[in-house]
Amino acid sequence: MLTVLSKVWDSVSGGLTERFLERVLGPAFLFWGIGALAYAWSHDLGVAELLDRLQNVSLAEGVLLVLLVAVLLVASNALMEVLQPSILRGLEGYLPEPLRKLLDRRVNGVRRKVEVDRLEWKQWRAARPALAETGPSAG
Repeated sequence: MLTVLSKVWDSVSGGLTERFLERVLGPAFLFWGIGALAYAWSHDLGVAELLDRLQNVSLAEGVLLVLLVAVLLVASNALMEVLQPSILRGLEGYLPEPLRKLLDRRVNGVRRKVEVDRLEWKQWRAARPALAETGPSAG
């Protein structure tokens, strides 16, 4: 009976471990890892200095740091899974109504500016032959 229970526990814990690692080592890990590297680079933190700082951490602080990093990775991964469909819909142009109104206002403003520029260009093109006939003005 004990071996059966042990096998069941091993299969359950193995599945949980795999799912946890998928969540922790997913896109969130890449995002936060690149962010940490960018922070270290912008503050001139070398690898040796970073490792030296990590070696001076106590056991309790180290465990807390690992737990915080794991929670941050899992939480940001879960948040992105929830927000991903809405973000993709927004990038495709399917915006919610308040944002749609702002976008429509911006697009209409750009259209008006393009139309004014087009009319000015036509007027300039129409006036150009007349300018060529009169010659340069003696200003």
